[in-house]
Amino acid sequence: MMDENSLYEHVRRRRLHVYENGPKFHGITPGLDASKPPEWYDPVAFKHAQKLFDKYQSILSLTSFMGLILGLMSDDEILRILLSTGNSETVDKLFTRYLSTIKHIEDWFRYDPFDTDSKSFKSLKMVRTMHCKVADKLNNNQTTNEQNAKQINQREMFLTQGAFFGLSALIPKQIGYHRFTQKDFHSIFHFWRVIGYCMGIEDEFNICNGSDEEVVEMCRQIYHEDSLLKIRQCAERYPMSRAVHNAFYGYIMTFSYSSMMHYLAPILNLDIRLYPLTTFTEWFEYQLFKLTMKKLYKYSWFIKLSNRHARNSTKNARKKRKKIVKKLQKQFPDQNFTLETYPFILDLNNNNKF
Repeated sequence: MMDENSLYEHVRRRRLHVYENGPKFHGITPGLDASKPPEWYDPVAFKHAQKLFDKYQSILSLTSFMGLILGLMSDDEILRILLSTGNSETVDKLFTRYLSTIKHIEDWFRYDPFDTDSKSFKSLKMVRTMHCKVADKLNNNQTTNEQNAKQINQREMFLTQGAFFGLSALIPKQIGYHRFTQKDFHSIFHFWRVIGYCMGIEDEFNICNGSDEEVVEMCRQIYHEDSLLKIRQCAERYPMSRAVHNAFYGYIMTFSYSSMMHYLAPILNLDIRLYPLTTFTEWFEYQLFKLTMKKLYKYSWFIKLSNRHARNSTKNARKKRKKIVKKLQKQFPDQNFTLETYPFILDLNNNNKF
């Protein structure tokens, strides 16, 4: 085990290596045989993570959702890729897109990613194919001066990978991970290392490549020395994070955007004044969210109840998808996000300055 200073410097060098060299490489490893597990694959740890999802689905799913919300505030390049597909232009399209993402994640946590007949393998293959098509389209449209940086590159995959579980490594107790052991976190980190590999992330750029303490420190540095500075720059000038939340609020998400961010803001060193509670409903949901994160997730009875709600609400959202899409179109007719109109403001050259 490294001392604190050695750990910081080791992880910092690796992080800056990813930022500098990741953009040069395609996000999907060329010649990947996704049917064969890597030599470091630990089936016991992977299956333990799958059991954890069955036991703690609501917590793990909420963590990924909150990571998405924050991720959309902190990286222009990833935002540009999302907008370039045409599948994130409106609130109803965001609903359809991320409802599909939820299904992919469920399949990864429930089936064998190396069994070519499994839903997990087919899901991962579908996502890789989609990434390749979008990357080819974007790279073919680049100017000569832009050719040194690949679109959907290893750096972007590295950051996206971290969004799925990073908050659990950064602030576990504050977001409900009271019952998780060191073994549990190790299994979750290993799970996402495997999924990253199956997605086409090279080990050199896999955020979970390293000891558990290195993974936690990497998530800490990414947030505090990179993402946090960018989120503070953009504040509420990035509308897509709120739009993603609006797409699921009342269907899968129980808590409003303001109530959730009002709770997270002081924990994550954000300005709480940007997320005021303007109605009694928002205040009540904030109190309930705080109680849930700090107290209720300590109890197995509540976790079971929360998991049941998560499964049922997701199932109902899929069943009523067409009706929900039409309702969202009427509810948010003026929200439209395009590359030409989106308020990009971040300095893309900041990545190597930390």
